[in-house]
Amino acid sequence: MSSSISIAAGSRLTKCEINISNTAENIVTGFAKYDKTELIKSNNIDGWNYLALYGNQTLVNDNDKLGIVVFYNTDQFIELLEDELSFIVILKPEGGKVTYYFAAAWEQEENGIKNIDEFKKYLVETIQILNNPAIVEIK
Repeated sequence: MSSSISIAAGSRLTKCEINISNTAENIVTGFAKYDKTELIKSNNIDGWNYLALYGNQTLVNDNDKLGIVVFYNTDQFIELLEDELSFIVILKPEGGKVTYYFAAAWEQEENGIKNIDEFKKYLVETIQILNNPAIVEIK
């Protein structure tokens, strides 16, 4: 297995491209559960979707808020699972490859997302961008 991780300048998104040389049936990603957070899921539309948490999940203080998200493509999606500690996204490799994104938004970052409504807006806007990538033609 090899992993390529990239971040574009000015973006919160981290792109993960996992290449698998054997016949693995799935790859999992996800994040830990926190008591003072709200789970946010997309509506499983065609294309890119997300699983996210927003709320108190930092060590700063009880009022500090952070949003975390995993963006996954329904073409590779198998199942969402959870246990007492984690939320898990199970993905199916296509041609030995899985691609997903993750991101975080902290309320204390400069010009950051300050509340859950702004975080939800970011999630919707990011899905629109992922589902409608720019196409550059050179003539």
